[in-house]
Amino acid sequence: MQAQLQEDRATGAIGAAGAPSFAAVAGSAAVAGPAALSGPAALSVRGLTVAVKHRGVSRTLLDDVTFDVPEQALVAVVGPSGSGKSSLLRALTGSQPADSGEIRYAGQELRSGYAELRHRIGLVPQDDVLHAQLTVRSALRYAAALRFPRTTTEADRERRIDEVLAGLRLTRFEDARVSTLSGGQRKRVSVALELLTKPSVLFLDEPTSGLDPGMDREVMRMLRGLTDEGRTVLVVTHSVAELQMCDLLVVMAPGGGVAYYGPPGEAMSFFGCQTWADVFHAFSCEWDRDWAGEYRSSLYYLQYCGGVSAPTVSAVPAPRSSAENCETAKNGEI
Repeated sequence: MQAQLQEDRATGAIGAAGAPSFAAVAGSAAVAGPAALSGPAALSVRGLTVAVKHRGVSRTLLDDVTFDVPEQALVAVVGPSGSGKSSLLRALTGSQPADSGEIRYAGQELRSGYAELRHRIGLVPQDDVLHAQLTVRSALRYAAALRFPRTTTEADRERRIDEVLAGLRLTRFEDARVSTLSGGQRKRVSVALELLTKPSVLFLDEPTSGLDPGMDREVMRMLRGLTDEGRTVLVVTHSVAELQMCDLLVVMAPGGGVAYYGPPGEAMSFFGCQTWADVFHAFSCEWDRDWAGEYRSSLYYLQYCGGVSAPTVSAVPAPRSSAENCETAKNGEI
């Protein structure tokens, strides 16, 4: 598997047939209904744990992470710095296997089936890997030459490039140099590179980092459109402005555990907070609270973690108010 990973990094090969083509629906901001949350799991995560040692001191990056992602769902992963978001992304894509736990794509285990599964996984990194002086079409041609089988004809490559350009509303920019595009447009091109090979599951690392609120919304609408047309998308993000476009939300807590997994619209009620600022403030103040344990004892865990045997389900106590958190911290009580 490690040798295959090195080859992937060198060629950027991560895709093959598997998902249907898509249409230019990225302009829609509609939120998917309950149907998007039903059906078989495209991705099943069980007990992922990752730890590192530095100067003899062990630190847990991921702690018993478990959840199921339905097919054709848009899932966001949020959490404070150091909560394991990047480690989770690396584990799910196979670039940094977990120390323990299991990852399955449509029932197939990632570690043993990586040679096949890598063709069904697309990854858009935080930093755009685009040659600034190439035109959009030239960049896609270069990627297609690297990723498509050698038997693929030039006509077939061009046909697929045309489909991707149209699907992401990039056709009018095909002759523009990458260096002249806006941040949101460049991110669309980065996504286009991955969609050339029709991955069934697409991961994105901070796709809206550095973008203004308008471009943030544009990128999230694009991702919403991709899921509506048949793909499963998981996005790691610091932005909470457009989370309502997602079907499900993973909230990582300090220490690498899952503090919440469920619909975005129910997260504030679950945490007993008014805003995301309140939630993140509670994370920083209540550093010794067992956020993951409380989630595993909730009905949300039972509902959204598939066939996992849940512990005794109980009501989860709401976090104390931000003012109470800080006052308690000052008094040394937490």
